[in-house]
Amino acid sequence: MTDYAYRWNLSQLYRLEESNLIVPEPALAGNSLSVCFWFKPDRRLDVRVLLSQGDAELDSKGWRFFLDDRRLFFRVVTDRQQTAELSTPVGDSDEWIHIAGIIDWQTGRIFAYRDGEATGWQPGPDSIDPNSPAPAGLPLIIGGYTDPAGGHFDYTFGRGGDGRLDDVCLYRRALQAAEIASFLPPNRQPPDATFNLSTSSTVAPATIQARATSVDNALGCFWDFGDGQRAFGPEVAHTYAYAGQYALRLTVLGANHVESTSEQTVTLAGEANPLVYTPVFINGEEGHACYRIPSIVRANNGDLLAFAEGRVESCSDSTRTIHIVMKRSADNGASWSPLQIIGRNVIDGVEYACNNCSPVVDARSGRVLVLFNQAEMSEWDLAQGRGDSRMICAASDDHGHTWRYTDITAQVHRPYRPETGSNPLEAWRVQRPTLGHGLQLARPPHAGRLIHAGMITVGERSVFQSQNYLFWSDDGGESWQIGGVAPEIGLNEATLAELENGDLLINSRAYADEKPRGFRAVTIARLHNHGVTFGATRLDTALVDPAVQASLLRYSWSDDAATGSRSRLLFSNPAHPRARLNLTVRLSYDEGQTWPVSRVIDPGPSAYSDLVVQADGKIGVLYERGNQGGIWYVSFTLDWLTGGKDRGPAVI
Repeated sequence: MTDYAYRWNLSQLYRLEESNLIVPEPALAGNSLSVCFWFKPDRRLDVRVLLSQGDAELDSKGWRFFLDDRRLFFRVVTDRQQTAELSTPVGDSDEWIHIAGIIDWQTGRIFAYRDGEATGWQPGPDSIDPNSPAPAGLPLIIGGYTDPAGGHFDYTFGRGGDGRLDDVCLYRRALQAAEIASFLPPNRQPPDATFNLSTSSTVAPATIQARATSVDNALGCFWDFGDGQRAFGPEVAHTYAYAGQYALRLTVLGANHVESTSEQTVTLAGEANPLVYTPVFINGEEGHACYRIPSIVRANNGDLLAFAEGRVESCSDSTRTIHIVMKRSADNGASWSPLQIIGRNVIDGVEYACNNCSPVVDARSGRVLVLFNQAEMSEWDLAQGRGDSRMICAASDDHGHTWRYTDITAQVHRPYRPETGSNPLEAWRVQRPTLGHGLQLARPPHAGRLIHAGMITVGERSVFQSQNYLFWSDDGGESWQIGGVAPEIGLNEATLAELENGDLLINSRAYADEKPRGFRAVTIARLHNHGVTFGATRLDTALVDPAVQASLLRYSWSDDAATGSRSRLLFSNPAHPRARLNLTVRLSYDEGQTWPVSRVIDPGPSAYSDLVVQADGKIGVLYERGNQGGIWYVSFTLDWLTGGKDRGPAVI
């Protein structure tokens, strides 16, 4: 049928991990709507929206197809919050499935077909009021990051190349059963997936050329180079930078939506990759379904202390039970201790969430301080005024072996308190510390101060209309005070560094009109006896950002001869405008005004990260790696980062 209103094929849909497809105001008005598509399920259990008209929230107005716990749901929600729904199991299927969904707005009925058959669907409520109006003014969104937060694990389909869509068609009429059946191919024979391979050299770095042998009946060719990078197309070239054995894999999707895969091994001699990737917190292990939000510090005894949120039930930000967990490395990240839970939230015997962990070390005393939130509801609920969170300060005077806990909420948070006559429109709802490590100031007159760049929402503002604020302790974490709130709206998770003149460089995840801005936002803050003054916020267009947490760390000062008498700031984030890919570390010699040095640490899926300087002078990164692959650690020298142009201090 060629009378479709919209159609997208594999050439437009093959990299949904990088961006979704959006039609802001689709012309889909009519008495009926039919939606047809092919998809290959992924193996995850959490929620992923494949396509929708409306926002990503599952119960909001509009229609959507989404996966949850290995079932595909077709859900319609009207202006009056009436819901119609059908679902079918997809299980562990590794095959492509054809789906058709029909909404008859006149009769108020919905219908669904799987591989041309109307059977096998479990009905929920399958009707709404007759003559319900079709959605108007709602965007049509296909795959990718359908969550405005910029890439939460919920509501994403196609992340890391896991799960695929093809031949998405929308019709302004109800297709007949025979028409839907005609989409199914007469045979399901697998295509030819063999390929020719040539290599420029047997010594790395080397470039390979690979070409699929037969593409006459192929819809697409997916290449996995075995080093975290992928490509699409019948013929590709790829450069391997280091020695090793790489499994080069080709997956061909035939015109009948059947896949075949073949593999060849590329063996290269030469220099080995100097980066060693070490797992620290692996999803599904040590009592937690998922680990997120990494942070790391070096204790005064030289041990590395790695922290994360241990999410018990799932990777969702809204999962009920979250622990603050820690591991220790006494050998500069080569090996890690068993997991230790250092933060719990237990009320009447029921566990809830601890989150947003942020450690800092008081170099004068050796005390390790870890700030984190406790809450019995999600941040989305907090932003809507449904409950409060608390902030806890955990302190250790033995390099993280034992801890004592203090509730510092009243010192760093301003929630609504009706008994005090406070204005609810001025009350803080969501409140977080820095995500990643906090900071101890080194320059007078505030040397020794422990400081955090937190995030708040005020009144009715959403989590995408948040602000940064500073709070600190001048007595080693015994007491805390609020310094001031940056006026810019839309500044979210922040990281900060002290500049040589004593000012603070605040680097933030940024939104405008509740949408990611594509770059990091930078604000200079100046401390004084009465608090803090914030300068104007600007976008740093050198720091491309898909809306994600990042890390900023000073490596050296210009007046420190031991580190080469040179100012060096480090920055890490997934350097991509839309997707959480391509974790990159950058280096600035001019206090963050420019970033002339950068190297990719991981070209594949990556997200939150935190930087640390090891006792031996190497730079370490603790980061979220892969498609829900957990949290890993990697370290390298300044010499490697700069390609030999800056050796810095001698590495021990």
